Amino acid sequence: MNSFPKDIHWHMIGHLQRNKVKYIVDKVYMIHSVDSLRLAEEISKEAVKKNCTVKILIEVNVANEATKFGTQTEDTIALVTEIAKLPGIEINGLMTIAPYVENAEENRQYFSKLKQLSVDIMHKNIDNIKMNTLSMGMTGDYEVAVEEGATFVRVGTGIFGEMAVLDTLIKKMTLNDQEDEYYDDDYDMEDEYVEDKPKKKPFARVEEPEDDYQEEKPRAKQSPKVTAMK
Repeated sequence: MNSFPKDIHWHMIGHLQRNKVKYIVDKVYMIHSVDSLRLAEEISKEAVKKNCTVKILIEVNVANEATKFGTQTEDTIALVTEIAKLPGIEINGLMTIAPYVENAEENRQYFSKLKQLSVDIMHKNIDNIKMNTLSMGMTGDYEVAVEEGATFVRVGTGIFGEMAVLDTLIKKMTLNDQEDEYYDDDYDMEDEYVEDKPKKKPFARVEEPEDDYQEEKPRAKQSPKVTAMK
């Protein structure tokens, strides 16, 4: 990142683990994926340490997909109210990832719900909360998202192509498999210390029964053969 121009604004758009916050909190312009109070508290703690203010978006799982991160729609107002009290954080809006669909119109309902949710929050006039940013829409449905009020869209596939994005996903999945990361709001492996266990040997050791053991007897020395030469 240090090799790029200083005026580039870096945005964190993927899922963020709490133990990774300290590495990025003073390097990104905005974090799009804050989905819990615990994560926000960690961001706040690191921001205070580094004397910076972090712009964040609250990730909302509007479609209620089990495979997606994000707070539930009905819990969002209570969540932003608590996060707004934390130092070093500035709530700038909401983010959602809509389902993958063939027909972009199917996702209009989710974009519309997120927009309405942002309006509802704005009308509450809560301190330290702005609702001027909506991060929603991808290459396949960003036009519908913009029509519903999106200010940020993700169009990686549209820019780099499907194969480039697929290669990135495969690499990410491989790394996740290697690290064996576990995500759960109720049980977080980041808080647990797991002692390293010795690696398993590549093959099992098989021992012969003692009864079958026979001591090897020394072999009798043989005299060297002598060949007579005429």
